[in-house]
Amino acid sequence: MLGRVYLGNLVGAMAMLGLVMAAKLYQLDGGEWGMHAMIVAKGKLGYDWSQAFALGILCNFLVCLATWMTFTSKDSIGKSLLVILPVAMFVSSGFEHSIANMFMVPLGLAIKAVSDPAFYIAHGHLASDFSQLTFYNFIVHNLIPVTLGNIFGGGILVGLGYWSIDRKKPHEKALDQTLNTQRR
Repeated sequence: MLGRVYLGNLVGAMAMLGLVMAAKLYQLDGGEWGMHAMIVAKGKLGYDWSQAFALGILCNFLVCLATWMTFTSKDSIGKSLLVILPVAMFVSSGFEHSIANMFMVPLGLAIKAVSDPAFYIAHGHLASDFSQLTFYNFIVHNLIPVTLGNIFGGGILVGLGYWSIDRKKPHEKALDQTLNTQRR
C-alpha cells in the first residue's frame, strides 16, 4: 500500500511538473521564477545524508501533528486552519518532505534542461553553478534519505508513540469488551 501511495504521488508530481513546464512558468518575471526554483532545488541537494534524514524526520513530525490536530475539529474551516500551522512551519523551517521534493527538484532539473547559457548569465549565474543539480544526486542525496526520514519520523516515532499511549493491557481489553457487550 505504501508503495502505491508513493508511486501515485510521483505520478501526480510529474503531471504537475509537465503542466508547469508546458505553461512555461519558469519564464515568469523575466525568468526570475525559474531561477529561484533552480536555486531551491539546488539547495535541497546540499545536505549530507544524515542531515537530509533528520530534516525528513522533523518534517513528518509536523505532518503527523497536522493530521492528528484535524481530529480535534468537527468543521472543515477548523480542520483547514489546524493543518496550515504545522505545514507552514515545516515549509518555513526548511524541513524536507519526499513528496514535495518529487516536484521541486525535478522542476529545477527540467528548467536546467531547457535553459541556455544566456538564461544563467541574465540572472548572475553560470550553468556550472548548478552542476550538482542532477537526477543521481536527487535520488541518492535527497529522495532516499528524506523518504526514510519521513517514514521513520511519522511511521515509527509518531506511530509507536501513539501506539504506546493507547495500547491496553489484555485485562483492560477484556473489560472493555464486557462493558460494550453489556451496553448493547
